[in-house]
Amino acid sequence: MAAVTAAVVLRRRRRAASGNDHEAPDAVAGAWHSTLGRLAEVGLRPEPSETPNEFAGRVAPDLGRGGPAAAGAAADITLLAALE
Repeated sequence: MAAVTAAVVLRRRRRAASGNDHEAPDAVAGAWHSTLGRLAEVGLRPEPSETPNEFAGRVAPDLGRGGPAAAGAAADITLLAALE
């Protein structure tokens, strides 16, 4: 989690310096919704009350090799972007 947070902070600084910082949260939200769409295709849907992290934790066993780490990282980044 610390590595993900550090990467997000570094990217945020770069975007702020380049003037593109306002687009990051929207891009992250779009990527998360796209991910949810792909997971829904295989029958994995979040419960209305679940946070991204709760959903990622619940479906992690169904994602195969590498999937749990990717889902957890995507959920972490989604929450950080939402807080921005």
